[in-house]
Amino acid sequence: MFVTRMLRWGDPEKHSYVLGCYTSIEQARFAGEVEKSWRGGKYEYEVTSHIIDQVVAQEAWEYHMQCNETYC
Repeated sequence: MFVTRMLRWGDPEKHSYVLGCYTSIEQARFAGEVEKSWRGGKYEYEVTSHIIDQVVAQEAWEYHMQCNETYC
């Protein structure tokens, strides 16, 4: 999954919003370019990729289970 996020003046510390989630990087970039034009160039976009339902690492799961038992 590819997420397109719009950043005011290209700065993630200023106003930003998620434009959408897409199945291809081309779609995500195209949506970002369209939104950039629509917003008069005030926003840049960034595209990040994410794995849906990614498996948690065994080590992280074991640590989590220990914390639940001992209230970490």
